[in-house]
Amino acid sequence: MRALFVTVLALLAPLVASPAIVPDPGGAGAWAVGAAPLADAPGPLALFDQPARVQADGGARVALAAQRTRLFELDALARVRAALAVTRTSWTAALGVETFGPAAARSSRVVLGAALARAGTRVGAAWSERRGPVPGGRAGALDAALAARLPGAGGLVRAQLSARGLLSGGDPDAAAEPDWTAEVALDLGPARAHLARTRDLHGARTGGGVALGTARLSLAVGAIGPPLSWTIGFGIGGATGKGGARAAFARVVHPVLGASDVVEGGVSW
Repeated sequence: MRALFVTVLALLAPLVASPAIVPDPGGAGAWAVGAAPLADAPGPLALFDQPARVQADGGARVALAAQRTRLFELDALARVRAALAVTRTSWTAALGVETFGPAAARSSRVVLGAALARAGTRVGAAWSERRGPVPGGRAGALDAALAARLPGAGGLVRAQLSARGLLSGGDPDAAAEPDWTAEVALDLGPARAHLARTRDLHGARTGGGVALGTARLSLAVGAIGPPLSWTIGFGIGGATGKGGARAAFARVVHPVLGASDVVEGGVSW
């Protein structure tokens, strides 16, 4: 049965690789705990889904990162991202590029954003210019996000609301569908528990998981649904002093269509 679904997806890849059908938000950290973006390391890749967190940890002034996501083990449904972030005092500016889909029906976008980080609160916004698979099709969209430590509970609870496609314009065939993610994270010493809910025009998905880690190594497991899919991931490296290097991998296993994965890496200084 899975082989049949994968064959159909491969045949339809030039049709389904559109702005309306994209991987879940977030990167390796998010996917590992059920698509909860707060589990991603702060840095330039946050520009695409949660622009409030583009400032890298560790006091770094410049950060570079790249990421490749693949749906259902199909290279035709791969999304590639690269981004740069520059920080000065509390402000961070970021620039990123993204492509998705096979060469015959590839969409792309350029994203520019800015964020402000102060006293446990981060707020950011990003504007993206998207080029659709149809020649001449272009559209723009505004994303925004707010992340903060909640008062009380000893500062152990963090929350984030991120909205993608908050405002949009241009060719409807090139425009991304709007969606949003609301989530909370609870610090548990060396571990952190995550719960997130993402809604778009087609419905809602709820995911959650637990990430356990040290300063240089992390491991996470979780689940997301419907349909119920299990998730796992790990990361190595991180910020030390005013910079560092990191890499991460995550996999989500669909009960019918099989595995999707994401691999990413970055440096900061």
